Amino acid sequence: MDATIYSVTPRDKNWPALLCEIPEKAKPKKLFVKGILPPADALVISIVGTRKPTSYGRELASQIVRALSPFRVVIASGMAIGIDAVAHRTALEVKLPTLAILGCGLDENVIYPKINLALSRDIISRGGALLSEYEPDKKPELWTFPERNRIIAGIAHALIVVEAGEKSGALITARFALEFGRNVYALPGPIWHSQSHGTNALIKEGATPITTLDDLIEDLG
Repeated sequence: MDATIYSVTPRDKNWPALLCEIPEKAKPKKLFVKGILPPADALVISIVGTRKPTSYGRELASQIVRALSPFRVVIASGMAIGIDAVAHRTALEVKLPTLAILGCGLDENVIYPKINLALSRDIISRGGALLSEYEPDKKPELWTFPERNRIIAGIAHALIVVEAGEKSGALITARFALEFGRNVYALPGPIWHSQSHGTNALIKEGATPITTLDDLIEDLG
């Protein structure tokens, strides 16, 4: 496992190509990386959601990643507990590369959440990468997570939201994705589940509902 932290800028050949397409004000000037970045033109799908998923949400997040595995995509997320962690772990299980975009520095002393430190090491050891625009020793703060969500949205060709409450950070990511012209997909859920209020609202606002995995794969092309 290469735990060396290095930096890349838009001038580097492995800079994620889609980040060059987002509005100038949203573009990160530099990314710190630990691990191996995929090719600049890799097909990246971001999957995000609530930190308190239902069993339905966990199962669907896992099934979505498994359905994508034959197409050799890269799975991106924010390494939060809940849906993010499910997406990363399932990607590792099916041998897909995965990117974790963090709201803190990449030094292990500041990695957040600490409970996912072992997951961060697994991501690196299996050919994925951790990314952050913050200096390696930057501790997480309330504002760093909403700010990094624009990178989760901007680095991907499409965003999939699996369960989100009314004030979920996943909705911030979805709004960035819509602003950047990305396809946004949302998993519908029961109207009485708070974890579905956000995704149901996204569908009402124009996100594509995930009704079957086959339809999702077809729509992604």
